Amino acid sequence: MIDPANLRFIAYGAKDTFTFDHPVEFELVKSYDSPAQSLEAVFPCEQAMNTELMRLLLFHGEQRLFYGLVDETCLSHTDEGRRLKIAARSVGALLLDNEAVPKLYTNVYLREIISDHLSPYGFPTVIGVDNPFFSRYQIVKGTSEWEAFSNFCRSAARGTAYLNDEGDVICTVNPPRGKTWNISNRQEDATHYASLRVLNNRYAPVSKFLIRDNDGAYSYSYTNPEASTFNIQRIRCLIPGPEYSEGTEGGWLDGRLRVRRSMLGKLVITVTCPGLLEAAFGDRVDLDDGYTTRSGLFVQQVRHRLGEGGYTTTLTLLDINYV
Repeated sequence: MIDPANLRFIAYGAKDTFTFDHPVEFELVKSYDSPAQSLEAVFPCEQAMNTELMRLLLFHGEQRLFYGLVDETCLSHTDEGRRLKIAARSVGALLLDNEAVPKLYTNVYLREIISDHLSPYGFPTVIGVDNPFFSRYQIVKGTSEWEAFSNFCRSAARGTAYLNDEGDVICTVNPPRGKTWNISNRQEDATHYASLRVLNNRYAPVSKFLIRDNDGAYSYSYTNPEASTFNIQRIRCLIPGPEYSEGTEGGWLDGRLRVRRSMLGKLVITVTCPGLLEAAFGDRVDLDDGYTTRSGLFVQQVRHRLGEGGYTTTLTLLDINYV
């Protein structure tokens, strides 16, 4: 468990450094599907604050929980006193905030994509992936630098790319695996929860993709193998990207990956526990809600928060079969 008394926030300006120990409220969010962690915190501020704050760090004792670039500061004064709000995101946000130059690559390896879209922002290497190749790979207008890289990995069936707490870019076929949490209000030695929400999104899954061939006809398809089980009928038309343009096999792969992503949103569970759990995305949860037991749920997001209800940890859980 993270001890709130040992939390220390440090904000850096061009010349000045400020240390805050007791926030009025804060929220730290880390997600598997985003390279940018976010931290918002509100502090009592009974001092002059004329410095342009640029960086924000959060420590638990000697352990660094967050390092990021300040997006926004807001100084307010009410009957409750002066308050300073700082909103920051980790350096991975640079990969989301910067747009990739539209381009059609030919005969391109992953190492060239890394050199063009990650290295300029301080991420020169990727852990866990080989060097896949596409004869054609297109980056369209509006694509972020992160999407240019992560879409390449996903299209090459190399899994989902993510950033860990150390700022390493990792891409593996199998998702990360951390510790396993046993969450239940019926077991004395389990982690107890304060609230639980189970959302079954029947509108999320796609049952079939009709796929356009090189002649412009939608001549073949990919069917969701779970469509009949869940009695879902939701058909979409798919124009494969240039990287899938050679034969029907590429189109089927594109359709399979898209069906898998659509299934990811079918079951979404959020569970809030008292205190600041030392949980991380990639952990697993065995959950007993009093009526149903689910094992091996994937922690997709961790949200540490101090609000009116005190310190809490909210975990977003997904079915590991579709991660």
